[in-house]
Amino acid sequence: MTPMGFQDKVAFVWKVADKLRGSFKQHEDGSVMLPLLVLRRMDAVLAPTKPAVVEAATGMSVIGEGQARCQGRCDDCA
Repeated sequence: MTPMGFQDKVAFVWKVADKLRGSFKQHEDGSVMLPLLVLRRMDAVLAPTKPAVVEAATGMSVIGEGQARCQGRCDDCA
């Protein structure tokens, strides 16, 4: 599988935009596409850290548990 070139990526984005037009008006494209592009970019940038994040999250069963860890309020924080 060959990597996508810039023009291929542009074409893909517009293809998605065309599919969304059935649900959204043309002037609403920016409100829909920009958040999706930002999320996709974040996903691509953070991809190398995904295994570590998934591993860290496996022990968390309660919402907020990781928040205490990040704020240094738990025993295993360094």
